[in-house]
Amino acid sequence: MATTAAGQPSGEVGQQTYANLLRSSTVERRPVSLKPLTYLHGEPRVVWDQLEVEQMIVNENL
Repeated sequence: MATTAAGQPSGEVGQQTYANLLRSSTVERRPVSLKPLTYLHGEPRVVWDQLEVEQMIVNENL
């Protein structure tokens, strides 16, 4: 493997780097539907299930 003057590996074609692995991942972005506002003891709240939370994380690139 070739290195640069700074001792870093050069960006050879086909080389797997962490950045390339992140860039090449295909993530399915699905919209998450709006949820109705509910109240518990007079306080407003929105209830999400675990799959909806995980999908929002994917959609927001978190």
